[in-house]
Amino acid sequence: MIKNNNVDITADIGGGLTPLYTLPLLGEPAPPFKADSTEGFINFPADYKGKWVLLFSYPGDFCSVCTTEIIGLANNKELYDELGVELVGVSIDSLLSHFGWIENIEALDLGDGKKVKVDFPLVEDDTMEISRRYGLLRRGEIDTSTVRGGFLIDPEGKIRAIQIYPLETGRFGDEIRRVVEAVIKSREENVYTPANWQPGDDVILPEPTTVEEMMKNLQLAKLSDDYYCLDWNLCFKKDKVATEPFEQPENDKNNSSNNNHKNNNSNMQIKRTSKPFVNKFR
Repeated sequence: MIKNNNVDITADIGGGLTPLYTLPLLGEPAPPFKADSTEGFINFPADYKGKWVLLFSYPGDFCSVCTTEIIGLANNKELYDELGVELVGVSIDSLLSHFGWIENIEALDLGDGKKVKVDFPLVEDDTMEISRRYGLLRRGEIDTSTVRGGFLIDPEGKIRAIQIYPLETGRFGDEIRRVVEAVIKSREENVYTPANWQPGDDVILPEPTTVEEMMKNLQLAKLSDDYYCLDWNLCFKKDKVATEPFEQPENDKNNSSNNNHKNNNSNMQIKRTSKPFVNKFR
């Protein structure tokens, strides 16, 4: 029995004691597993070496909220393809259940005769081992429903971002995509993303750790219109990434028209957003 300050933290499943599993930490290797999926056998994360992966868990097949989430991911898979990100889903369900659920989803009429194609793997986790390794089962409970988890894994197989939602709350597709793009941009361009950052917004240069780095950042701001500094430790780089047109909500337009500050993220009008889908349900 595992104790922590005299508190029993052992999860009892199937009448036997198992090691305590918790959420992996950022920067740690993704917990490995081998399992069948709707697109064949997967050795994870070895099969995805050199690629970004979004591993997302959901409570179960045929769950109403889960259905909307899978449709959202399927409708926006092209965005993840553009970013070079593979999608992999997992739940405590059998492979046959996965296939039946996918068939149901792809038969749905989303409005105007539109259909969805689920062309990414759903992993079988009927032993619950994968969910335990990723800390998705409630400790000590008999209920096998998992929380909604999302793990962004880099090309070296390390976890770079984690998003956790309760069973009752569906995830926001634009926020998932925003985090994915932010993490990839930070890694590939050695920049930070500020609060409320959206693709196309200006990014932050890492804080200088020496006087030489500070002077270099300030010099960049003087010599190039692509950089500007609000303080010695707060320097920005304008993002010139080409994205699809984005129509600002009316209230945002009114607010932005009154804001002439240099750091108003002038690229706001070229944000790329995910395709809507929920409002098409009948």
